[in-house]
Amino acid sequence: MIGHSDLGLHRIGLFATRHPKIAWPILCVALFLAIFGVSNLKTDASLTKAFHSGTPEYHTYQKLTSTFPGSEHDIFVLVQGPNLFKSEVLAALQELHFELPLIDHVQSAASIFALRQSVATSPDPDPLIPEQVPQTQAELDELERAILTHPMARQRLLSPRTSDGQLTIFAVSIDPEKDDAKLRSQLIGEVTEISKQLLQPLQLKFTIGGVPIARQELLQATKTDAKVFSALGFLVGLIIGAFVFRRWQFVIVASACPLIAIVAGVGTIGLFGGLYSPFMNGIPPLIMAIAFTDCMHLLFAIRGNAQAGMPVEQAVQRACEEVGPACGIASLTTAAALLSLALAPSPLVQQFGLWAAAAAIVAVCIVFLALPLLSLIAFRGMPSTETTPHLDSFALLARGCRRLGRFVKAYAFKISIVSLLLTMVLAATYYALEPRYRLSDQVPINGSFRVVNTTLDRFIGGSGPVYVVVRWDPKSAPSDTKLFRAVSAAHAVLQAASPGRNVLSLKSLGSGFPDAPDASEAQSVEAMTLFRSDVQSRLLQRARGGALVSVLLPDINADEMAPFAASVDQALGTVRQQHPEFSFVVTS
Repeated sequence: MIGHSDLGLHRIGLFATRHPKIAWPILCVALFLAIFGVSNLKTDASLTKAFHSGTPEYHTYQKLTSTFPGSEHDIFVLVQGPNLFKSEVLAALQELHFELPLIDHVQSAASIFALRQSVATSPDPDPLIPEQVPQTQAELDELERAILTHPMARQRLLSPRTSDGQLTIFAVSIDPEKDDAKLRSQLIGEVTEISKQLLQPLQLKFTIGGVPIARQELLQATKTDAKVFSALGFLVGLIIGAFVFRRWQFVIVASACPLIAIVAGVGTIGLFGGLYSPFMNGIPPLIMAIAFTDCMHLLFAIRGNAQAGMPVEQAVQRACEEVGPACGIASLTTAAALLSLALAPSPLVQQFGLWAAAAAIVAVCIVFLALPLLSLIAFRGMPSTETTPHLDSFALLARGCRRLGRFVKAYAFKISIVSLLLTMVLAATYYALEPRYRLSDQVPINGSFRVVNTTLDRFIGGSGPVYVVVRWDPKSAPSDTKLFRAVSAAHAVLQAASPGRNVLSLKSLGSGFPDAPDASEAQSVEAMTLFRSDVQSRLLQRARGGALVSVLLPDINADEMAPFAASVDQALGTVRQQHPEFSFVVTS
């Protein structure tokens, strides 16, 4: 019965021992397919998979990104300096603003140089910063004050001067259809090179950030981690094998099988079209642990059988018969535990569980196939008895196991009680854990995404947007006046919930300029419709039936953000009653 409890996996080893001429081609074909799978493995650099779920909150966020895809494809250039309002500095920044949209696949660039005079007083307003940059400091100071009070720039595109200096932001919008890994890397390189050429001569510090940058960094980190984890696991296995066996033949077999198993396990993911996410970086060490453990058990048995005088073929076959079922059962148990993760609500966890379970089964199958074949070659002609120095490690392990067995047998009841109590304590600790999520925790620690978030928090007070999405049926589009009133009501609610922060919406486009503070509603509605399409599209998508109201908050954990969003949602209750033809949803 024991021989069949591992579903016959150990019989792969028996087959390889008895028919090596057939097993070798099978192993070579399997290895070829695995290498092909690894070469075709695609990396998933999505930042939202970690909180992907079937909840209403996630569906709301999905609708937001589908209606306003721009935020997912913006590259930010953050420029810092002691004083940005010097004529030569402003001229360099202006040239950067003109150069960025000329890069292939860039749709537009938003910065303080895209700002216009109040459209409430002129149907064709002039740029707020003239083409010829002012030369006198008085004019520059006046220009700085005008920009800092502009609703599109305050706490968005320009920070006040402080002891840390001053910050301005360029938002570079990428064509969503061109935002793949190869083009993204090329585009980021061009943005970096242009920024370096224009800003470094003036000793201006700049940082590149945004979701595309985070994806690129995550992509590189995932590939690097996969290589590092596999190399470290292989090195650890090599050291342990050398310490235990003290013979190069055993060390080679004990190290080669896990390496082949890793290639086979990861190759299986690529062969069947799986995406390798950062979460998957746990799979190579898992395969290494399973394969190396199985190899150690089998090689230990082979060594013992050889010492008993058995020829190599018989020693390997006996090891597969006696130890193989236990190795198979252990691997199947591990695979079953990993497979249970498929019941999790997160697709990311589900995929990890499925692929990790598959990798665990592939690993044990590869060990049963490769280890007998390598053993038949490596151990042929090896003497069945060895001198004592080579057996020191074996003797040490054997003595340790015997002592541990006697200890457990003598104190079985006490050990059971302590284990039960420890399990209860750990279970209570586990259930006391609170789930936490912060976007910056999903990216590399030293990456520019974190640097950008920290810089934005320090200079403009926030890097994490909270949105109120105003929706309507696109088939029965509301009038501009009704839309303006609905957005203005949501704007007022979000402003009341975040005093002192700059709320941005269509209301910002139509009113609130320093040179037209008392613009009538009609003027504001008209002004709202006169703004450039690339500016409007970030706040309004008429064809998709959506308008955005947003505010920036510091980069905080989701459990801290949730109460704020809930309070805003509650405050929107009155607005929903006043504007029943619109829906108002809070997301972040």
